[in-house]
Formats: sequence, structure tokens, C-alpha cells
Amino acid sequence: MQSWNILLDWNSLDAVRRTHNYLEGGALLFFALLVLFDVLAHLSEDQDHQRAKLLERIALWCFGLAVLAEIAAFPYSHRNDTLSGQQDSDQKAQIAKLENSTQRLKTDAENAKVRSGELERGLEEERQKTARFQKEADVARLALERQLKTQGPRWALLEERKTTFIEDLKPFAGQPVTVVECGAWGSVAPESFRLEQDLLSLLGKEGAGWAMGYRSWERCPAGGATSNGGNGVIVNSTASAGVMNAAKALHGTLNKLAISTIMHQLPTNLSDALVAVFGAGSPEDLARKDATQIFLLIGPNPMYDLEPKAK
Repeated sequence: MQSWNILLDWNSLDAVRRTHNYLEGGALLFFALLVLFDVLAHLSEDQDHQRAKLLERIALWCFGLAVLAEIAAFPYSHRNDTLSGQQDSDQKAQIAKLENSTQRLKTDAENAKVRSGELERGLEEERQKTARFQKEADVARLALERQLKTQGPRWALLEERKTTFIEDLKPFAGQPVTVVECGAWGSVAPESFRLEQDLLSLLGKEGAGWAMGYRSWERCPAGGATSNGGNGVIVNSTASAGVMNAAKALHGTLNKLAISTIMHQLPTNLSDALVAVFGAGSPEDLARKDATQIFLLIGPNPMYDLEPKAK
């Protein structure tokens, strides 16, 4: 039954072709039988007339069946042409679709190649920009170094950016800090003295709101916080997080303003020998005894010499 369904499937090109071939084959078979029975009828006509008549009738039936097979095969032949044309159109459409897809892929590949080239050019431009920025940064750094060497008094840097200084340190308002003068009263350089006064003003209640103290350290070494000069933020290593954060903020802000400052966190068990070297009243001695305060030592300017050079 399934075979007949396949053969009689009017919308299947294979079924239509198979049915057409069966009908054409059947027609040829019946035409062949027609010829065979017609020949036998002629050979039997002289010997047995009745047999000859029967063979002629059989031949006529074969002819009729052959004609019927041809007639039945005709619509299948036409249907075969129609379905073949549709199949050909579908195949052409598929080929066109594949060609379009291929063209799109080719176009996408070309576009990707173009984008890749643009990306490479963009990367090269970025590399050139980076190199240019690096060169500019190097030039600016050298210029800054030259400026630092000739910048003049530190108090000028502080006064120029006093708003930044106050804003950075105001979150730590109320923090006790003692400004320590490097040297006996009246013996410090004018540049250091003015820096001390500015710090007392900008850190005090009119500025960042810190609790201010002020004293001198007579045995302060010539370089101040270092052998080359500069300031020092000295704090006890056991100080609370609030005190430590305030000390770090003070240290960072001064350096941000290009005012050279170092920071020391002193242990409480500082040896008596070192205390003797520093002397009583040194920032180190004071910080060892008091973990609640920050001690700011103002040393000579490491980048600027106010004293006239010896001739």
C-alpha cells in the first residue's frame, strides 16, 4: 500500500517519474505483445482459422491496453515537466541564495579587512599619541625639576595653594599638632620662619581647625629633618588610627604642594642613647612621650638657599 502511495504521489517528482516510466514500459510491453500475437495469427490463419481469430483478438486487446497506458502516461509526462521546472527554479533560487550569501561573506570579509586596517591605524595613532604624551610628560617633569631647583621660598607655594591645603586637612579638625622650629629662638632663616607662621595660621582655628602648639628645638641639626634639609612629620608608632591618618594627610598634602617633607613613626622604646643624641625637647623625644600629638619639624629649604653665597 505504501508503494502505491509513493507511485501515486502527484506532488513528488520521483513518484511522478516512476509512475510515468511504469506506464511507458507497460505500453511498450503491450505493443510488443501486439506484434507477437499478430504474427502468430498470420502463421495460424492457413492451418487453424479459429485460433488465428483468437490471436488477432488478443493482439487487439494488447493494442488497446498499450494505447490506454500511453494515454495514462501523458498527464504524468506533463506533470514531470512541471515539477522538473519547479525543481529547476528552486535549485536556481538556492544557487542564487548561496551566491548572495557568498557575496555577503566576501563583503563582510572585505569590511573586516578594512576595519582591521582602520584599527591598526588607530592603534598606531594611539601609540604615537602615547609616545608624544610620554615625551611631553618627560619635558614637563624636567621643567618641574628645574622649577623646584629655582622655585624660591616654600611659604610662597603654601600661600598660593592655601585653599587646597585647608580643604585637605579640615577633615581632621581638632587634631593636636606642634610646630617645632629648627634652632634657637630668633636663629632660624626668614624663609623657614615665615613658613612656620603660615602653617600655624592655616592649620589653626582660622584654617583647618587643628589644635596648635609651637616650640623650638635648640639642638636641631643643620639639615633639619634630613641631612639635605626639609620638614619632618613625627608621630608615635602606637598612635591611634585617627592620629596616624591625620599625620599621613599632613605629610601627603605638604608634598603635594612640592614642600619636601618626610614622615617618621617612632617606637615608644627609643633608646636613651638616641634620646641623648637628639636632646630633650626634640620631636622624637616628644613623640615618644605623647602618642596623641603630631610634631611638625620645619627644617631648612632643601631647594632654595636664602643665604648669600660666600665670595
